[in-house]
Amino acid sequence: MTMLVTPPAMRGRMMGLLSVCIGAATPLGTLEIGGLAAACTVQHAIAGNALVGLLLLAPAVALTPLVWQRIPQPSLMSTADKSVSRQRGA
Repeated sequence: MTMLVTPPAMRGRMMGLLSVCIGAATPLGTLEIGGLAAACTVQHAIAGNALVGLLLLAPAVALTPLVWQRIPQPSLMSTADKSVSRQRGA
C-alpha cells in the first residue's frame, strides 16, 4: 500500500526499505519461532505467532488512511499527450 502513495522519485528508496525489512525479519522471525517452539510445542508457537500478527495488524489497518480513503489514480496520459489531445479537440 505504501508504494501506491509514494512519489515516483522516492519509489527506489521505498523498495530499499522494504528489502531491508524483509531481509531482517526472516532471520529474526526464524530465531523467535524456534525459541517459542523449544519452550512449548510447534503448534502453540505457530498459533501464538498468528494471533500476535493479527493483533498487530488490526490497529495498523484501522489507523492507515490508505484503507478508508480513496487513493487517487495516476493519470495514464503524459503532459505531452494531454497537450496534443487539447490541440486536436480545439
